[in-house]
Amino acid sequence: MDAAPIPFNGPDSGLDELSGSRGPLVNLLVDAAGGMRLRPGIAAWDEFPPTVPDANPVVAMTVWQNKLVYVTQSSTGTRKLYAWTSYQNVEALSDSTTATQLEGAERPRITTTRTKVILAGGGAMLKYTGSGLAALLGGSPPALVTDVLVMTQRVVALEAGEGGLFYWSAPGDGNHETWTTSEDFREAEARPDKIVAIRDSARELFVWGSETLQVYGPDPNEVFAPINNMDLGCLARHSIIRHDEQFAWLDSRRRFVMSDGRAYEAIGTPATDRLVAELASVTDCWGSRVRLDDRDLLLWVFPTDGRAFAYDMTTKVWSEWRGWSSGNWAGLTIQSHVYWPEKNVNLVGLSDGTIAKLDLSTYTDSGTAIHWLARSGFVDHENASTKATQKVQFHVRRGESTDTAEPFFLMRWRDDLGTFSGPLQVGLGTTSTRPFATVEKWSIGKPYLHRQWEIYGSSNALVSIAKVIESFDTMEEA
Repeated sequence: MDAAPIPFNGPDSGLDELSGSRGPLVNLLVDAAGGMRLRPGIAAWDEFPPTVPDANPVVAMTVWQNKLVYVTQSSTGTRKLYAWTSYQNVEALSDSTTATQLEGAERPRITTTRTKVILAGGGAMLKYTGSGLAALLGGSPPALVTDVLVMTQRVVALEAGEGGLFYWSAPGDGNHETWTTSEDFREAEARPDKIVAIRDSARELFVWGSETLQVYGPDPNEVFAPINNMDLGCLARHSIIRHDEQFAWLDSRRRFVMSDGRAYEAIGTPATDRLVAELASVTDCWGSRVRLDDRDLLLWVFPTDGRAFAYDMTTKVWSEWRGWSSGNWAGLTIQSHVYWPEKNVNLVGLSDGTIAKLDLSTYTDSGTAIHWLARSGFVDHENASTKATQKVQFHVRRGESTDTAEPFFLMRWRDDLGTFSGPLQVGLGTTSTRPFATVEKWSIGKPYLHRQWEIYGSSNALVSIAKVIESFDTMEEA
């Protein structure tokens, strides 16, 4: 009898499961040793007030001076600012007047200085100085701004519209409301494509167009001087994620790429590229870096299609994150994300105005069980002969649940492209029963040449699967 792993977490390098490329990996993370466990759930953040200050979606957040400044957006487009200031205390930074609300229809961008928070969303820029209400940024900055950042002591603003211009303020924290827009601007000139987004890293300004990426550096004469150009555009301005000294984003070919402005790497696989290519809309994609324990994840959310994809920077494995509603897969309720280093917490803004947290020890999304699924490709264990499965052995973490009923997951298989078999139940044990870490299922299915396996579940319990081993006999050919 031979034995070999079933590669639920195997290579994702091909387009077709028949070639051995693994199938979907939904709501699971893969560690460096190849083990799988449930993605973080959405748990209550006990420091947020139990009575939600504003029941509209939380679409942007930032941490500044021990405060959490965030933006909500109503169904009619009204966007208001709030600040979490202490345990279960939130202050309104906007009232009914438009001068205290964020203008525009673009997803908000937020930057901070020592003395203020500055926001842009397609209209006039807004500021918050730490007390009182938010107000329009003074001086004469560009009237319509989609992106804003602070670099070399200047506020840099991207003008909305079809132009290719970005502007900057006078230098110094006290001069950020001094603008000479007739002189202090630059056009991204590599190609006449529209500027999509701006970001900064290590004293370099990255300027994405729809077809190009241009990098600028500080210059005593020109303020910003060109350093490098790349034929690598951006489809979704909010897909850009900073990862240390690099950026990752969805490029103009619907690929996920990473670059330091000199060279680039396509980090997607043929399977992920195909999934993204099939989406109805990608321009509203937004991304964020999620750091949880030893996990370093790049998460991209596609709100229109209700899909989200996570890339593990350590294991280089992709997974899909999905919600569950009315018996079907659904989009995540997460609308925004920020990591608060001092509190070591990943906060998420939800569609109901709540601010919650991502938690690896939570197995639900705000009380709704997380459904998960892993599917191998068609595997033959490099054995072209007919095989008969004797047993499948699961190495799983068990006995973690305090529920009265034993949690479990299900396994099924198919030997061709038809329907899957009926499921077999794999128990996870409770704290008082069956604590052993191995579960075995014997005499599975008919003899086969190659077989596809699937495991799935939704128990409100820890799911941690170290490996799955199939033991089989090779049958003699007639």
